[in-house]
Amino acid sequence: MEHSSITQGCGALIYSTGSQRYLFLLRNNGKFPDSWGLVGGKIEQGETILEGLEREIREELGGEIRDAKIIPIEQFTSDNKKF
Repeated sequence: MEHSSITQGCGALIYSTGSQRYLFLLRNNGKFPDSWGLVGGKIEQGETILEGLEREIREELGGEIRDAKIIPIEQFTSDNKKF
């Protein structure tokens, strides 16, 4: 099985128009414990960016976000060209 040298990921900054607040997650394990972050993670093989984002939202928030408006903001490549 051949793997791409670039790991693709996705993330979302979630804003509630009802409460006028942003959602940040407090990480409790992994590389950056006790730090605040966004919903997101690696895109799995065969997933589109949107499918990966929807899966990450389900996994990390435990459900769907209804009536979401998605606004693509940025695409980047890490300095080491691996992400």
